[in-house]
Amino acid sequence: MTLKMKVTPQLGINSAEGEVSMDKIQNVPKDEALIRNLVEDWARAVRSKNIEGILRYHSPNIVMFDVPPPFQSKGIKAYRKTWDLSFRVLIRRWFLILRK
Repeated sequence: MTLKMKVTPQLGINSAEGEVSMDKIQNVPKDEALIRNLVEDWARAVRSKNIEGILRYHSPNIVMFDVPPPFQSKGIKAYRKTWDLSFRVLIRRWFLILRK
């Protein structure tokens, strides 16, 4: 079934023709819940410094652009290495916050 409708950013659906299948509209809440769960799972892994959990949903061919050097990491192994620095920086910040 195809529903003709005005596509709005709130639906998170892009359609040049303005036609969206009813299935896509009904799946938006499910998709949103799945995405929220993935992000929360990743955040828990970061907070607990669980590198396997951090990498769980990333592609082996990831290309990551970041602020601290290296500015670009290609592949999951290179991305994993960036977390060594991240964990050291986070530990220092937490220590300073706890010390205050």
